[in-house]
Amino acid sequence: MEGIFESLLSFTSEYSNIEVVHELTSLPENIIPFARDPFGGLICFDYRPSNDVPVIVFFDEELENNNITFICESFSELINRLLIIE
Repeated sequence: MEGIFESLLSFTSEYSNIEVVHELTSLPENIIPFARDPFGGLICFDYRPSNDVPVIVFFDEELENNNITFICESFSELINRLLIIE
């Protein structure tokens, strides 16, 4: 899966505040956003399969069905997949 990573969410910024983003979206329980793409999609930790080690998923609120897409097995794997586009 190839995508564009815009920014990390934080606890301090109004626009990118993790808690605000989580409250304003219809994310299922145990899915925690940590980044967004330029189009408003969210990259999230998905703790539903395991409370210890989350998988990484993409959440697209604009889609009614199948709005969660698996990205990879771990945050480390996600970091290893990042590319710099020049």
